[in-house]
Amino acid sequence: MNQAQVAIETSLTLLKKIDKLDARGLLLLAQGLNNQGSIQFRQGKIETALATWQEATATKFS
Repeated sequence: MNQAQVAIETSLTLLKKIDKLDARGLLLLAQGLNNQGSIQFRQGKIETALATWQEATATKFS
């Protein structure tokens, strides 16, 4: 795992621990998931990337 992957994993873990994210936090979560999906795609993990992108698009901004 490279530095970018570690940083994304760490930020997603921290964001997911927060009970109620504000709009900015939700945006950061969606962007992090999108980035993670892009890395997974480039690694040939197509199904995993698709699931990650689906999680990103399911992020509700309220």
